Amino acid sequence: MNYLRFVRYGPLTLLVLCGAVALGMGNQKEASFKAGVLHGKVLDGAGKPVPNATVAVLLPNGKPLGWAKTDANGEYRIAADPKLALNLKASHCRSLLEECVRAAGGAAMDAVRIIGSTVITPGNTVRSGAVAVAGGIPGQDVAAGTAASLPNAGAAPGQVGQAAGASATNAALLGLPKGFMPPPPTHGKAALLISAAGFKEEAVADPAYWLDPPSGEKKSMVGVQAWMQTIKLAPTAGDKKCELVPTSITLAGLELLPAVVPQGGEVAIKVKLNNPDPTTCSKMRIFARLACKNTVTELTLVPGQKDVYAGKMTLDPKTPVGPTLISVGALRSEPIEVKLSGKKADPLMTFAGRVDDMNGTKPYGYDPFVMASENRLDAKITVLEAKK
Repeated sequence: MNYLRFVRYGPLTLLVLCGAVALGMGNQKEASFKAGVLHGKVLDGAGKPVPNATVAVLLPNGKPLGWAKTDANGEYRIAADPKLALNLKASHCRSLLEECVRAAGGAAMDAVRIIGSTVITPGNTVRSGAVAVAGGIPGQDVAAGTAASLPNAGAAPGQVGQAAGASATNAALLGLPKGFMPPPPTHGKAALLISAAGFKEEAVADPAYWLDPPSGEKKSMVGVQAWMQTIKLAPTAGDKKCELVPTSITLAGLELLPAVVPQGGEVAIKVKLNNPDPTTCSKMRIFARLACKNTVTELTLVPGQKDVYAGKMTLDPKTPVGPTLISVGALRSEPIEVKLSGKKADPLMTFAGRVDDMNGTKPYGYDPFVMASENRLDAKITVLEAKK
């Protein structure tokens, strides 16, 4: 007969069901993830869903920030602050965007005010059905310091999902060996531990491919939502390893015509946008920027050509003679934590001409808060002196 017992690790307590994690098996169809939520999917090598897999997201010190079970579709939703889980810090991109917007249109932007991780003035983009419970009781988000992310009113702080001693908690939650640790977290990636019957236990640094702003529904406020790359687990037998299924937005096939152009001339630009999940990643704009003059042109969808964007850039007559770069990147049309006004001057155009991530002479530091494409494409043109 199953029974409940409390297991204490340091100052925290875990609720355990006969050696297994106690799951919320009620009829709750909706949860309130005020601190935020990570969405993802776990598949087998053939691409079929892996149900009832345990997925935990860890802090850099190995302590679990939250966890969930996958449902019949292999999908999980972990109650956790994506900024903390993905190692996302305040970006110079966002502060620069605010500066650009104010310069371009006065009060064109209303900055979002945040208390902990709960957004008071939400953005516009909301993924419908994003808060369905994946088959477990998401734990309290430690960083936010609030029990608001617990969907079950009867659950007390300190139950499943709380941070505790790394090795002891890993063993209790996932049955993982002592010292089993995920790869060190990097910017935009979450350290995940995955355990499923018949598959190798995995430690994965999983990158987010899209972030949705918080929703502001009265009944269920949801914090920032992170959409994670799909994970394919390796079977227990054999030497195959876990793999990530690319889901990020990428750019490819950049074309510049002509590649040699006189001062004041015109360059035709074309690029292919790869968007594996257009139902989620839909709000973006494509920009091209000339490095030597910071000239910016927006590329628009070519009629009749799927996912092909094109535009023309006219060079300044005073553009320096010689080789220079044109860089192309996709920016979010609704940056996270920023509310843009369509009644004012175009802030993203100004922003694209100033931010380092659109400057081909500088490294690309993909910031999912403001950039949409995982990569930036750079191509060289040669500027000739104009004929007199």
